Parts: sequence; C-alpha cells; structure tokens
Amino acid sequence: MNKNAFGFAAALLLVACGGPSSESSVETNVVVTDVVDGDKISGRYDPTGFTQANARKMAGFSCVDAQLATYGEAAVDGQNVFEATCTSGIVHGKGSGVNFTRTGVNSAKYSSIFSLNGELVFDSGEFPL
Repeated sequence: MNKNAFGFAAALLLVACGGPSSESSVETNVVVTDVVDGDKISGRYDPTGFTQANARKMAGFSCVDAQLATYGEAAVDGQNVFEATCTSGIVHGKGSGVNFTRTGVNSAKYSSIFSLNGELVFDSGEFPL
C-alpha cells in the first residue's frame, strides 16, 4: 500500500470512529476546526463553553500568519458553526483539522492531524485562550 493510500485509509478510519467534526454537535468544552478546501476553515463550538473571540483565535491557528481574512458564524441547533479564510494561506492544507479541548479558564489543548510529505501526522500541545 502506498503512503497516500495509507493516509487516506487512516483518515477514513478516524471519521468512521466518530471523531469530532465541524458538521456534527460537539461537547461544551470542545472546538473543532476542519480545512474543507484549500483556503476555507469550518468549525463548530458550544457558546456556553467558548466565546466567538476564542473560536476566531482557534480558527486562526490553521493560518500561516494566524490572521483571518474573513470570519462568519451562525447558530445551528444551539451551537455556533463558523467559516473563515486566512490572510496568507493555510498551514497544512485541505483535509487537515484541529480539535481544541478546554483545560482551564484561559487555556486549551489542541490536537491536529494533517499530511506532510505523504505521511499522516498527529500533533498536540497547549493553546492559550
């Protein structure tokens, strides 16, 4: 199996296992962002757990310069769904995604998945709110 096929299979496995997605409800302490095409980020959060400013900053995490060119959101089933674009492009491209989980009043932990040189890469770390 080539590397691209493995990466695709692994991504399908993550989706099949019911991993968080911007297209389905999320827990109160979670924000999900997905790069849906080359320059658009979609995301979802529960407004009882995060603010719009938090969500904007988290969307910016996928941007080359952490700066958003556009941001818009709408309420869907008691949660907020958003779309954003970056000023200078996306860091990891289509199919990448970052999930954020609140760890404190002003902090969260991120976990991301993306493809780098044909390899599926997972990364995580602390994220200040």
